[in-house]
Amino acid sequence: LHVPALPPTFSTDLLSALLAMVGCIGVPPRAVWIVAQLVIHCVQHLPPVAFTAASSVPLYALLPEQQQQLTSALTQAATLTLDQMGMGWADAFFPLFRLEWAAAHTAITHMVLRAAAEQLAGGPYSLVHPAGSEASVAEQHGMAGSVLHALRLCECLQLSTALFQLAHVLQHGVPSATLPELHPGQTWHEVVEGQQAALTKAGSVPCHVCFTPPDPIRVHLTVAGAAVDVVGSGPDKTTVFRDAALPHSSPAVVLAQCFNHTVDTGVVVGLAPLVGLNCFQDQEQLSWLHVIVRPVVKSLHKLASQNSRGRGSLFTSLSSLAEGHWILSFQDASRCQIAIKLVADSSDALALAYRRQAGKLVNRLLDAALAL
Repeated sequence: LHVPALPPTFSTDLLSALLAMVGCIGVPPRAVWIVAQLVIHCVQHLPPVAFTAASSVPLYALLPEQQQQLTSALTQAATLTLDQMGMGWADAFFPLFRLEWAAAHTAITHMVLRAAAEQLAGGPYSLVHPAGSEASVAEQHGMAGSVLHALRLCECLQLSTALFQLAHVLQHGVPSATLPELHPGQTWHEVVEGQQAALTKAGSVPCHVCFTPPDPIRVHLTVAGAAVDVVGSGPDKTTVFRDAALPHSSPAVVLAQCFNHTVDTGVVVGLAPLVGLNCFQDQEQLSWLHVIVRPVVKSLHKLASQNSRGRGSLFTSLSSLAEGHWILSFQDASRCQIAIKLVADSSDALALAYRRQAGKLVNRLLDAALAL
Protein backbone atom coordinates (compact mmCIF):
# COMPACT_ATOMS: atom_id res chain seq x y z
CA LEU A 1 0.00 0.00 0.00
CA HIS A 2 1.63 3.29 -1.11
CA VAL A 3 0.42 6.56 0.39
CA PRO A 4 1.93 10.00 -0.38
CA ALA A 5 3.87 11.69 2.38
CA LEU A 6 1.64 13.45 4.90
CA PRO A 7 2.33 16.55 7.01
CA PRO A 8 3.01 15.64 10.69
CA THR A 9 -0.11 17.45 11.93
CA PHE A 10 -2.32 15.70 9.42
CA SER A 11 -0.71 12.34 10.29
CA THR A 12 -1.44 12.90 13.99
CA ASP A 13 -5.09 13.72 13.29
CA LEU A 14 -5.43 10.76 10.94
CA LEU A 15 -3.95 8.41 13.53
CA SER A 16 -6.47 9.65 16.12
CA ALA A 17 -9.33 9.08 13.66
CA LEU A 18 -8.08 5.59 12.83
CA LEU A 19 -7.78 4.59 16.48
CA ALA A 20 -11.29 5.92 17.16
CA MET A 21 -12.63 3.78 14.33
CA VAL A 22 -11.12 0.51 15.56
CA GLY A 23 -12.83 1.03 18.92
CA CYS A 24 -16.30 0.94 17.36
CA ILE A 25 -18.49 -2.06 18.25
CA GLY A 26 -18.73 -4.47 15.35
CA VAL A 27 -15.74 -3.16 13.40
CA PRO A 28 -14.64 -5.91 10.94
CA PRO A 29 -11.20 -7.35 11.77
CA ARG A 30 -10.10 -6.77 8.18
CA ALA A 31 -10.74 -3.06 8.71
CA VAL A 32 -8.20 -3.15 11.54
CA TRP A 33 -5.69 -4.78 9.16
CA ILE A 34 -6.11 -1.83 6.78
CA VAL A 35 -5.77 0.61 9.68
CA ALA A 36 -2.51 -1.08 10.68
CA GLN A 37 -1.22 -0.60 7.13
CA LEU A 38 -2.13 3.10 7.25
CA VAL A 39 -0.55 3.42 10.70
CA ILE A 40 2.70 1.96 9.37
CA HIS A 41 2.78 4.90 6.97
CA CYS A 42 1.57 7.46 9.50
CA VAL A 43 4.30 6.79 12.07
CA GLN A 44 6.93 7.30 9.38
CA HIS A 45 5.92 10.96 9.27
CA LEU A 46 5.68 11.58 13.00
CA PRO A 47 8.49 12.60 15.38
CA PRO A 48 9.90 9.24 16.55
CA VAL A 49 10.85 8.54 20.13
CA ALA A 50 13.51 6.03 19.13
CA PHE A 51 15.21 5.19 15.85
CA THR A 52 16.49 1.66 16.50
CA ALA A 53 14.17 -1.25 15.81
CA ALA A 54 15.79 -3.23 18.64
CA SER A 55 14.88 -0.59 21.21
CA SER A 56 12.15 -1.38 23.74
CA VAL A 57 10.97 2.23 23.46
CA PRO A 58 7.94 2.68 21.16
CA LEU A 59 8.59 4.16 17.72
CA TYR A 60 5.87 6.70 18.41
CA ALA A 61 4.59 8.05 21.74
CA LEU A 62 0.78 8.09 21.62
CA LEU A 63 -1.06 11.18 22.74
CA PRO A 64 -3.21 10.62 25.88
CA GLU A 65 -6.39 10.57 23.78
CA GLN A 66 -4.87 8.06 21.36
CA GLN A 67 -3.65 5.88 24.24
CA GLN A 68 -7.16 5.86 25.69
CA GLN A 69 -8.67 4.88 22.33
CA LEU A 70 -6.27 1.97 21.89
CA THR A 71 -6.68 0.82 25.50
CA SER A 72 -10.46 0.84 25.20
CA ALA A 73 -10.46 -1.12 21.94
CA LEU A 74 -7.98 -3.72 23.21
CA THR A 75 -9.62 -4.33 26.57
CA GLN A 76 -13.09 -4.54 25.02
CA ALA A 77 -11.96 -7.09 22.42
CA ALA A 78 -10.01 -9.10 24.99
CA THR A 79 -13.00 -9.19 27.35
CA LEU A 80 -15.34 -10.35 24.58
CA THR A 81 -12.87 -13.07 23.60
CA LEU A 82 -12.38 -14.40 27.13
CA ASP A 83 -16.13 -14.33 27.71
CA GLN A 84 -16.48 -16.76 24.80
CA MET A 85 -14.30 -19.24 26.70
CA GLY A 86 -17.38 -20.19 28.69
CA MET A 87 -19.51 -20.91 25.62
CA GLY A 88 -18.35 -24.40 24.74
CA TRP A 89 -15.22 -23.94 22.60
CA ALA A 90 -12.49 -23.22 25.16
CA ASP A 91 -10.34 -26.02 23.70
CA ALA A 92 -10.31 -24.23 20.33
CA PHE A 93 -8.97 -20.95 21.76
CA PHE A 94 -5.24 -21.63 21.39
CA PRO A 95 -5.13 -23.24 17.92
CA LEU A 96 -7.44 -20.53 16.55
CA PHE A 97 -5.41 -17.80 18.26
CA ARG A 98 -2.25 -19.09 16.54
CA LEU A 99 -4.07 -19.23 13.22
CA GLU A 100 -5.51 -15.72 13.42
CA TRP A 101 -2.26 -14.22 14.72
CA ALA A 102 -0.43 -15.49 11.63
CA ALA A 103 -3.31 -14.45 9.35
CA ALA A 104 -3.26 -10.88 10.72
CA HIS A 105 0.51 -10.67 10.26
CA THR A 106 0.28 -11.85 6.66
CA ALA A 107 -2.63 -9.55 5.85
CA ILE A 108 -0.94 -6.45 7.26
CA THR A 109 2.40 -7.27 5.66
CA HIS A 110 0.99 -8.19 2.25
CA MET A 111 -2.17 -6.15 2.04
CA VAL A 112 -4.21 -6.35 -1.15
CA LEU A 113 -6.47 -3.36 -0.70
CA ARG A 114 -9.08 -4.35 -3.29
CA ALA A 115 -9.52 -7.86 -1.91
CA ALA A 116 -9.69 -6.57 1.65
CA ALA A 117 -12.26 -3.94 0.71
CA GLU A 118 -14.47 -6.58 -0.91
CA GLN A 119 -14.33 -8.69 2.25
CA LEU A 120 -15.35 -5.75 4.44
CA ALA A 121 -18.88 -5.99 3.09
CA GLY A 122 -19.53 -9.10 5.17
CA GLY A 123 -19.27 -9.70 8.89
CA PRO A 124 -18.99 -9.76 11.72
CA TYR A 125 -22.06 -12.00 11.60
CA SER A 126 -22.31 -13.20 15.19
CA LEU A 127 -22.48 -9.83 16.95
CA VAL A 128 -25.68 -7.88 17.61
CA HIS A 129 -25.49 -4.31 16.35
CA PRO A 130 -26.51 -1.97 19.21
CA ALA A 131 -28.83 0.00 16.92
CA GLY A 132 -30.17 -3.04 15.09
CA SER A 133 -32.38 -6.00 15.89
CA GLU A 134 -32.05 -8.20 18.96
CA ALA A 135 -30.64 -11.07 16.86
CA SER A 136 -27.36 -11.23 14.99
CA VAL A 137 -27.17 -11.91 11.27
CA ALA A 138 -26.09 -15.48 12.01
CA GLU A 139 -29.09 -16.08 14.27
CA GLN A 140 -31.43 -14.56 11.72
CA HIS A 141 -30.19 -17.17 9.24
CA GLY A 142 -30.84 -20.06 11.63
CA MET A 143 -27.35 -20.61 13.06
CA ALA A 144 -27.55 -21.80 16.67
CA GLY A 145 -25.94 -23.96 19.34
CA SER A 146 -22.26 -24.80 19.29
CA VAL A 147 -21.89 -23.69 15.66
CA LEU A 148 -23.03 -20.15 16.51
CA HIS A 149 -20.63 -20.04 19.47
CA ALA A 150 -17.81 -21.25 17.20
CA LEU A 151 -18.49 -18.34 14.85
CA ARG A 152 -18.49 -15.89 17.76
CA LEU A 153 -15.17 -17.21 19.06
CA CYS A 154 -13.59 -17.00 15.60
CA GLU A 155 -14.79 -13.44 15.06
CA CYS A 156 -13.68 -12.34 18.54
CA LEU A 157 -10.22 -13.86 17.99
CA GLN A 158 -9.92 -12.23 14.57
CA LEU A 159 -10.60 -8.84 16.11
CA SER A 160 -8.36 -9.39 19.15
CA THR A 161 -5.37 -10.54 17.11
CA ALA A 162 -5.85 -7.68 14.64
CA LEU A 163 -5.80 -5.14 17.48
CA PHE A 164 -2.80 -6.75 19.18
CA GLN A 165 -0.95 -6.60 15.86
CA LEU A 166 -1.97 -2.95 15.47
CA ALA A 167 -0.47 -2.20 18.88
CA HIS A 168 2.72 -4.00 17.82
CA VAL A 169 2.88 -1.85 14.70
CA LEU A 170 2.65 1.28 16.85
CA GLN A 171 5.51 0.00 19.01
CA HIS A 172 7.83 -1.50 16.41
CA GLY A 173 6.65 -0.29 13.02
CA VAL A 174 5.78 -3.83 11.84
CA PRO A 175 3.38 -6.59 12.94
CA SER A 176 4.66 -9.53 14.99
CA ALA A 177 5.35 -12.78 13.15
CA THR A 178 5.55 -14.92 16.30
CA LEU A 179 2.89 -15.40 18.95
CA PRO A 180 4.44 -15.59 22.45
CA GLU A 181 3.36 -19.11 23.43
CA LEU A 182 2.87 -20.13 27.06
CA HIS A 183 4.10 -23.68 26.40
CA PRO A 184 5.83 -23.73 22.98
CA GLY A 185 7.24 -26.67 21.05
CA GLN A 186 4.32 -29.09 21.26
CA THR A 187 2.16 -30.58 18.52
CA TRP A 188 -1.64 -30.66 18.49
CA HIS A 189 -3.29 -33.78 19.92
CA GLU A 190 -6.89 -34.96 19.69
CA VAL A 191 -8.34 -38.29 20.76
CA VAL A 192 -9.16 -40.49 17.77
CA GLU A 193 -11.15 -43.67 17.32
CA GLY A 194 -9.08 -46.84 17.61
CA GLN A 195 -6.64 -45.60 20.24
CA GLN A 196 -6.36 -47.09 23.73
CA ALA A 197 -8.10 -45.45 26.67
CA ALA A 198 -7.35 -46.15 30.33
CA LEU A 199 -10.33 -47.29 32.40
CA THR A 200 -10.66 -47.03 36.17
CA LYS A 201 -13.46 -48.09 38.45
CA ALA A 202 -13.97 -44.58 39.75
CA GLY A 203 -13.45 -42.83 36.42
CA SER A 204 -15.58 -44.86 34.00
CA VAL A 205 -19.19 -46.01 33.81
CA PRO A 206 -20.36 -49.05 31.76
CA CYS A 207 -23.27 -48.58 29.38
CA HIS A 208 -24.62 -49.65 25.99
CA VAL A 209 -24.75 -47.69 22.75
CA CYS A 210 -26.15 -48.59 19.36
CA PHE A 211 -24.19 -47.09 16.46
CA THR A 212 -25.50 -49.67 13.97
CA PRO A 213 -29.10 -50.73 14.71
CA PRO A 214 -30.20 -53.12 15.96
CA ASP A 215 -26.93 -54.28 17.57
CA PRO A 216 -25.99 -52.40 20.78
CA ILE A 217 -22.46 -52.77 22.11
CA ARG A 218 -21.20 -52.59 25.68
CA VAL A 219 -18.79 -49.73 26.28
CA HIS A 220 -17.32 -47.71 29.13
CA LEU A 221 -17.82 -43.94 29.29
CA THR A 222 -14.69 -42.15 30.49
CA VAL A 223 -12.50 -39.07 29.92
CA ALA A 224 -9.30 -39.23 27.86
CA GLY A 225 -6.74 -36.95 26.22
CA ALA A 226 -3.11 -35.83 26.24
CA ALA A 227 -3.80 -33.34 29.05
CA VAL A 228 -5.69 -35.85 31.23
CA ASP A 229 -4.06 -37.41 34.30
CA VAL A 230 -5.64 -39.67 36.90
CA VAL A 231 -4.21 -39.14 40.38
CA GLY A 232 -4.80 -40.93 43.65
CA SER A 233 -5.70 -44.55 44.20
CA GLY A 234 -8.80 -46.66 44.77
CA PRO A 235 -12.03 -44.71 45.32
CA ASP A 236 -10.02 -41.49 45.78
CA LYS A 237 -8.86 -41.38 42.15
CA THR A 238 -9.62 -38.08 40.45
CA THR A 239 -9.08 -36.60 37.00
CA VAL A 240 -6.76 -33.60 36.69
CA PHE A 241 -5.53 -31.62 33.68
CA ARG A 242 -1.91 -30.77 32.92
CA ASP A 243 -1.58 -27.05 32.14
CA ALA A 244 1.38 -27.49 29.78
CA ALA A 245 -0.61 -29.80 27.49
CA LEU A 246 -3.88 -27.84 27.47
CA PRO A 247 -2.99 -25.29 24.74
CA HIS A 248 -2.09 -28.18 22.44
CA SER A 249 -4.88 -30.70 23.02
CA SER A 250 -8.61 -31.30 23.29
CA PRO A 251 -9.66 -33.86 25.94
CA ALA A 252 -12.78 -35.86 25.16
CA VAL A 253 -15.50 -38.02 26.64
CA VAL A 254 -14.92 -41.39 25.01
CA LEU A 255 -16.81 -44.63 24.67
CA ALA A 256 -14.24 -47.40 25.03
CA GLN A 257 -14.94 -51.04 24.20
CA CYS A 258 -13.14 -53.86 26.02
CA PHE A 259 -12.24 -56.81 23.81
CA ASN A 260 -10.81 -59.04 26.53
CA HIS A 261 -11.45 -59.86 30.18
CA THR A 262 -9.41 -56.93 31.51
CA VAL A 263 -11.23 -53.70 32.21
CA ASP A 264 -8.22 -51.41 32.73
CA THR A 265 -8.02 -50.41 29.05
CA GLY A 266 -10.39 -50.19 26.13
CA VAL A 267 -10.43 -49.19 22.47
CA VAL A 268 -12.11 -45.87 21.65
CA VAL A 269 -15.16 -46.46 19.43
CA GLY A 270 -16.80 -43.04 19.94
CA LEU A 271 -15.69 -39.64 21.20
CA ALA A 272 -17.13 -36.22 21.98
CA PRO A 273 -15.13 -33.08 22.94
CA LEU A 274 -15.36 -32.71 26.71
CA VAL A 275 -15.58 -28.90 26.64
CA GLY A 276 -19.12 -27.79 25.92
CA LEU A 277 -20.55 -31.30 26.11
CA ASN A 278 -24.32 -31.18 26.57
CA CYS A 279 -25.89 -34.26 28.15
CA PHE A 280 -29.23 -34.81 29.82
CA GLN A 281 -31.26 -37.67 31.26
CA ASP A 282 -34.25 -38.92 29.32
CA GLN A 283 -37.45 -37.93 31.14
CA GLU A 284 -39.26 -41.19 30.37
CA GLN A 285 -36.42 -43.73 30.39
CA LEU A 286 -34.34 -42.56 33.36
CA SER A 287 -31.55 -45.00 32.56
CA TRP A 288 -30.98 -43.32 29.18
CA LEU A 289 -28.57 -40.46 28.65
CA HIS A 290 -28.73 -38.11 25.67
CA VAL A 291 -25.37 -36.66 24.62
CA ILE A 292 -25.15 -33.79 22.12
CA VAL A 293 -21.77 -34.18 20.40
CA ARG A 294 -20.06 -30.93 19.43
CA PRO A 295 -17.83 -30.84 16.30
CA VAL A 296 -14.14 -31.43 17.01
CA VAL A 297 -11.56 -28.63 17.06
CA LYS A 298 -9.76 -29.99 14.00
CA SER A 299 -12.89 -29.53 11.86
CA LEU A 300 -13.37 -25.95 13.05
CA HIS A 301 -9.69 -25.14 12.56
CA LYS A 302 -9.76 -26.47 8.98
CA LEU A 303 -12.69 -24.24 8.04
CA ALA A 304 -11.21 -21.20 9.81
CA SER A 305 -7.90 -21.80 8.05
CA GLN A 306 -9.59 -21.82 4.64
CA ASN A 307 -11.27 -18.54 5.51
CA SER A 308 -7.99 -16.96 6.65
CA ARG A 309 -6.55 -17.77 3.21
CA GLY A 310 -9.44 -15.93 1.56
CA ARG A 311 -11.42 -19.01 0.55
CA GLY A 312 -15.03 -18.15 1.20
CA SER A 313 -16.94 -16.53 4.03
CA LEU A 314 -16.43 -17.73 7.60
CA PHE A 315 -20.19 -17.65 8.15
CA THR A 316 -20.84 -19.84 5.10
CA SER A 317 -18.01 -22.24 5.95
CA LEU A 318 -19.05 -22.82 9.55
CA SER A 319 -22.63 -23.43 8.48
CA SER A 320 -21.42 -26.85 7.30
CA LEU A 321 -20.56 -27.91 10.86
CA ALA A 322 -23.11 -30.22 12.48
CA GLU A 323 -23.66 -31.66 15.95
CA GLY A 324 -24.13 -35.36 16.66
CA HIS A 325 -26.39 -37.17 19.12
CA TRP A 326 -25.76 -40.25 21.24
CA ILE A 327 -28.27 -42.16 23.33
CA LEU A 328 -26.55 -44.23 26.02
CA SER A 329 -28.33 -46.89 28.03
CA PHE A 330 -27.12 -47.53 31.60
CA GLN A 331 -27.97 -50.34 34.01
CA ASP A 332 -30.23 -48.05 36.02
CA ALA A 333 -31.04 -44.39 36.70
CA SER A 334 -28.37 -44.10 39.41
CA ARG A 335 -25.62 -45.17 37.00
CA CYS A 336 -26.90 -42.59 34.56
CA GLN A 337 -26.63 -39.90 37.25
CA ILE A 338 -23.07 -41.01 38.04
CA ALA A 339 -22.16 -40.57 34.38
CA ILE A 340 -23.72 -37.10 34.29
CA LYS A 341 -21.74 -36.04 37.36
CA LEU A 342 -18.50 -37.48 35.96
CA VAL A 343 -18.93 -35.54 32.71
CA ALA A 344 -20.11 -32.31 34.37
CA ASP A 345 -17.31 -32.22 36.96
CA SER A 346 -14.62 -32.93 34.36
CA SER A 347 -16.05 -30.46 31.84
CA ASP A 348 -16.31 -27.64 34.40
CA ALA A 349 -12.76 -28.23 35.66
CA LEU A 350 -11.41 -28.34 32.10
CA ALA A 351 -13.19 -25.13 31.05
CA LEU A 352 -11.75 -23.31 34.08
CA ALA A 353 -8.26 -24.61 33.29
CA TYR A 354 -8.49 -23.38 29.69
CA ARG A 355 -9.87 -20.03 30.86
CA ARG A 356 -6.97 -19.67 33.29
CA GLN A 357 -4.37 -20.41 30.59
CA ALA A 358 -6.07 -18.12 28.05
CA GLY A 359 -6.20 -15.32 30.63
CA LYS A 360 -2.45 -15.58 31.17
CA LEU A 361 -1.75 -15.24 27.45
CA VAL A 362 -4.20 -12.38 26.89
CA ASN A 363 -2.96 -10.46 29.94
CA ARG A 364 0.63 -10.88 28.78
CA LEU A 365 -0.28 -9.48 25.37
CA LEU A 366 -2.31 -6.64 26.93
CA ASP A 367 0.59 -5.63 29.16
CA ALA A 368 2.93 -5.52 26.17
CA ALA A 369 0.42 -3.73 23.93
CA LEU A 370 -0.43 -1.04 26.46
CA ALA A 371 3.20 -0.26 27.32
CA LEU A 372 3.18 2.56 24.78
